[in-house]
Amino acid sequence: MLFLVSPDKFKGSLSAIEVCKAIEKGLYGHKDDIKTVLLPLADGGEGSLSILKNYITAKRIIVDVRDPIGKAIKASYLLDGKNAYIELALASGLTLLDKAKRNPMYTTTHGTGELILDAINRGAKDVFLFVGGSSTNDAGTGILNALGYRFMDQSGTELYPAGENLIKICAIENNNLKYNPASVSFYVLSDVKNKLTGLNGAAYIYAKQKGASRSEIEILDDGLRNFSKIVKRETGLDISNVKGGGAAGGVAAGMYGLAGAEIKSGIDFFIDITEFRKYLEKTDYVVSGEGKLDKQSLQGKVISKIAQLAKEHNKPLVLFVGKNELPELDLGKLNPFYIDDIISHSIDINDAMKNSKNHLENMVKIFLGTDSLFHLY
Repeated sequence: MLFLVSPDKFKGSLSAIEVCKAIEKGLYGHKDDIKTVLLPLADGGEGSLSILKNYITAKRIIVDVRDPIGKAIKASYLLDGKNAYIELALASGLTLLDKAKRNPMYTTTHGTGELILDAINRGAKDVFLFVGGSSTNDAGTGILNALGYRFMDQSGTELYPAGENLIKICAIENNNLKYNPASVSFYVLSDVKNKLTGLNGAAYIYAKQKGASRSEIEILDDGLRNFSKIVKRETGLDISNVKGGGAAGGVAAGMYGLAGAEIKSGIDFFIDITEFRKYLEKTDYVVSGEGKLDKQSLQGKVISKIAQLAKEHNKPLVLFVGKNELPELDLGKLNPFYIDDIISHSIDINDAMKNSKNHLENMVKIFLGTDSLFHLY
């Protein structure tokens, strides 16, 4: 009996690879006729490169860059021939900052742009940018500034590329770009479907968790609207309504509008690069999971895609999660054959986080002991 094990990370507890190994240990510890294929996944968020390096042969490049508030740090990316894979969170992520220093009014993605420029200078022609976990709301102006774009105010003074200055942009200059746009293609990968502006846009949905106050969120949204207006005037492109343009504080929209980036699904990228569908054809059970199963899980996350593919191929889906917060009606959309969560087997949340590996192994053994397991085969 073959199990295809393809979870996301359990954030703050286990990496996707560790989840895979815990589930595998539980499977092998209980039955003799079980085989597994382990395909840990990501959706374009934090940890994407740690997953990706399991599937490609790439060189890790370490670069001196600036963090979201301008402090010198070292960050890395993967270079595979002419393909560069860059994780925004490693240079411009929220976790790089102490809580007191988090505020998307002042943070910038410039450090991520420095990573991109380094990759281009090393010969990269296709740049894949994973944008989850950002600390910013600068519409990608930091990245673009590192590539040579300049954002000017009414008096012709160059602006620092941060959220607070989006409202002041009156012109965009690209006369001295540091790369050849005709020779480089950009792909922005994420799980976000939000548009750039409005109540469901980058600022109103995500800026609060990045440290912005209510009044600052309004300023940031106004800034994104202004940036969108200027980009449309300069390029003819309306970036305000692009699906997924709100990813990473508008990085997706900014890169789409000025650098010609394609906005793509992060999970679809990983499904393709892992050849998930090939293994799915041969498997008996599909096993997936994530730290918290909630309504966000239904929107471009690993589990929603795995559930979709399992249903299309008539494969029973088994879910092991940290905590299940999905109402019964929404859970039905995933159509799991079996589901269990760690919190149900834990003393408290601390126990759940600290001992998640052991809990996972035991949950798998409980599943294998259920009478329903072999009814399908």
